[in-house]
Amino acid sequence: MDQVKEVLRAVFTYVLYPVMVLAIFFFIIAFIVNIVSQGKNLSGRVRRLTGAFLPLMILIFVVLLPGEKGEEPIRAFLLWFPKIVHLLVGAVVGFALIEVGRILMRDDDDTGPSVYALFLSFAGVFMIYSIMQNILGSLNYFLFGMIVVAGVVVIFKGPPWEDDGTSRRLSSQTRGGR
Repeated sequence: MDQVKEVLRAVFTYVLYPVMVLAIFFFIIAFIVNIVSQGKNLSGRVRRLTGAFLPLMILIFVVLLPGEKGEEPIRAFLLWFPKIVHLLVGAVVGFALIEVGRILMRDDDDTGPSVYALFLSFAGVFMIYSIMQNILGSLNYFLFGMIVVAGVVVIFKGPPWEDDGTSRRLSSQTRGGR
């Protein structure tokens, strides 16, 4: 029975966990590609692409300008918080990934979707930075909170590109219930 326990632990730790992290990352990339492709014209797609690539440009400078040798202020700041804070922040980010996206994707112009692409890109860049700094394992509570809350929101309200009926209810109320 101990061998089964060790095999299962190894499969979950060394196979399923990396697959889950990659799946989250590819999910974010697929969201961004979908958002950019829905731009109405070249200007809209450029605005959305800028929102998607800006966090990557910031990451380059964060990596190139770390300060004194061995000093990683962002890493130290992230690891300073207790695990319960990681869990709560992860839950808020998971909720925001879906609900803020739903609100921003309703925007008729390209501003909302561009901001959502920026937000999603920051989430992906955060994962890349966490892997580069070898702190992703220390942020398991953050990932857990994010995944569980985002998953529950999607189960009950659908993905962010689906209208949950709020805009229809609001427009119906403003027109006198017609």
